[in-house]
Amino acid sequence: MNFRSRDGALTGFSVDIVKEMQKRVDDKSDIYMYPWKRAYNMALKKPNVILFTMS
Repeated sequence: MNFRSRDGALTGFSVDIVKEMQKRVDDKSDIYMYPWKRAYNMALKKPNVILFTMS
């Protein structure tokens, strides 16, 4: 299960996997949560954007 905690942080299994991948490639980017349509358009139009499931 993935969710946003009370302090607004994203947490859960998928988030943990992405953070581990970032650690292994020394990527210090933040993880953001957007509505699907906006995120999908960002991934199509901007470089270095990935999508992963939160549900």
